[in-house]
Amino acid sequence: MSKPVLAVAIDFGTTFSGLTYMQVGRNEMLGHLNNWPGARGQFNKVPTIISYELDTRQKWVPKAFGFAAESAPAGQRCSMFKMCWDEEEDEGVEPEPWQTWVRLGKSVAEVVKDYVQLLYEHMLSTFIDQGLSPENITYNVLFTVPAQFEVLEVERFKSIVSSTGFGKHTMSVSLREPEAAILYTINHGMKPLMPAGQCIVLCDAGGGTVDIASYKVTELYPKVKIEQVDIVNGAPCGSVIIDRNFKNFLYRECIDEHWRPFFQKAEGLAHLHLMCQSFTNRKEVFNNSPNVEYITLSVSPPNLTGPKIDNGILKFPRSKMCELFEESVSGTITCLDRHVRRCLAEGFLIKSIFLVGGLGSSKYLHSKVKEYATEMSSTIEVIQPIEYAVIRGAIETHQQSLLGFDEQIAVKLCPASYGVRCNKPWDNRRNDKKLDDQYTNPHTKKVMALNQVSWLIKKGDKITGKKMAEIKENFSRNFKKSPEIWADSIVMCNLDNPPSRMTEDVKEICTLKSDMTGLPLDIFDKQKSPNSTFLKRKKFYRCDFDIVVKIGLTDIEFALWFKDKLRSDLLKIAWSERG
Repeated sequence: MSKPVLAVAIDFGTTFSGLTYMQVGRNEMLGHLNNWPGARGQFNKVPTIISYELDTRQKWVPKAFGFAAESAPAGQRCSMFKMCWDEEEDEGVEPEPWQTWVRLGKSVAEVVKDYVQLLYEHMLSTFIDQGLSPENITYNVLFTVPAQFEVLEVERFKSIVSSTGFGKHTMSVSLREPEAAILYTINHGMKPLMPAGQCIVLCDAGGGTVDIASYKVTELYPKVKIEQVDIVNGAPCGSVIIDRNFKNFLYRECIDEHWRPFFQKAEGLAHLHLMCQSFTNRKEVFNNSPNVEYITLSVSPPNLTGPKIDNGILKFPRSKMCELFEESVSGTITCLDRHVRRCLAEGFLIKSIFLVGGLGSSKYLHSKVKEYATEMSSTIEVIQPIEYAVIRGAIETHQQSLLGFDEQIAVKLCPASYGVRCNKPWDNRRNDKKLDDQYTNPHTKKVMALNQVSWLIKKGDKITGKKMAEIKENFSRNFKKSPEIWADSIVMCNLDNPPSRMTEDVKEICTLKSDMTGLPLDIFDKQKSPNSTFLKRKKFYRCDFDIVVKIGLTDIEFALWFKDKLRSDLLKIAWSERG
């Protein structure tokens, strides 16, 4: 008898992370992991913070994560590392004071792995205490990723997570945060806010990024179904920008100059952390009410002095708080504007804009988005639905997928163009000697253009009725004496109109290595060379095979077919280090 399955969903965020779970089956209850170490109470999310300590070999090793890591010395505590996921760490460049992992000799990937491992250990301990030991139940784990993650970043994240305890279980990284949020919203929101035939726009404003997605509602019953209207877009303008602006304001305008060196030291950073926590509390409730003329908060240390500090209290006008929000608010509205205009240009009415995520719960952001929406159309409503839309949407989507339910997003749009780097027969109408290199195929004697791209699917193409688009591409290779290992580069491009040749905008994401070296010659097609004569017959062999490519919103999969049979043993995939 097979074991029952426990679906687990994890939202690894810039400032906070969450984990939900439920047994796979109908009418099962959702659970939040909320017993975090070091927390004073139960919370559905945990800070994305990790601390380190020196071991007996004088090496920095993980000590604690989340709430338990907040009290660690500032120089031993790492946060906001997810923001630096795709940044190279340049030797000789002095890191920012908050990039403490560099001084600890850690890479971002190592910090991510350590954090996820501590999260796994806590999850496992909690599940065992609840009678959900992996000996009794099978874990099936889903990680969400930001919409801004490209395929290479997803594969890199998947590789890191697989190297932790989560790698012992069935695991996938196949759901983007905006899709999780919109699915929760349409399943739990009021139907009048999403009428059939009209559009809804989702704004997932979190700590690091703001992602915008737009959909047309096609069905309401028995379950809501939607179709994507435009490519999900976004920008790194989340709430950490507001926190950064506050730190700069505090340092440059609020404290006396002789205090500044203090806040570059470990002791000073600890006090800065306390003031930033106080600011976060004010930020989250700020609504720009005219009844509150000034924002006040306690400083640390209490004897801190400066032009805006009086008896241990920092005081600044409401207008300054608006300035601290401005970069995040304007960035959010810029991203929103593209989707709103696209929906209106296609003749759709927009019924609702849903604000989700940490920054999405801000009353001030809500008021500014409402101002913008009213200017665009008086009928648009701006809604702040229930908290935790991403993590709750993730577990419900994961559960429905494991139960085999139909996709509720009936039409998705491919977020980028994917193709194969290849050589094509020279065509004077398409090729240019200034841009393209020529060569003559030694077997067929045809003049070929090097470094061309055959696009399998283009940005904005529809993926209908299923999770991934499936494309079959035929490959033909010639050889003289024995088959080889043939390498083909898979490439991607984010331009709306991808070029027909390799340029700086086209980047390699992986290499497919098709290894036919162990196959007998008699299964290949024998060909006669074009310059053969009766007295001097020249021959070569041709190998035809198919690569089936499955392309989704977060990942890409490959399978090799030879002689009408699936031959996964003949295909190896080498992912690029960096695009």
